[in-house]
Amino acid sequence: LDPGVLERLLEDVGSDYAQPVIDAFASELASQTEVLKAAATASNPDAMADAAHRLKSTAASFGARRLADVCVAIERCARTGQTTEALGFMTEFSELAAASGEELRAVRDGLFGPSRD
Repeated sequence: LDPGVLERLLEDVGSDYAQPVIDAFASELASQTEVLKAAATASNPDAMADAAHRLKSTAASFGARRLADVCVAIERCARTGQTTEALGFMTEFSELAAASGEELRAVRDGLFGPSRD
């Protein structure tokens, strides 16, 4: 995560909404990662494109630029019928999604204390 992007976002939403915004992104990241992995396992390009599309803007908003870039590539490939190429991005996607989720949890815990989830 780009700390500058994340810091600006949290300033924009304010201290009252920072934790719910972080938690919402963490939840969305986890759920859409599962959707994208299931779609990849099923070689379903439409579902892959939809899940990647949902994640790309949110990832960029939180400063997970490389994750957003990989989502763009998966969506583009899946929408143009290049399913094999889209599947080729899944390892990198999985690694970036896991790293982004861990980093986001660390930021949340650093700001608000350890999560109870």
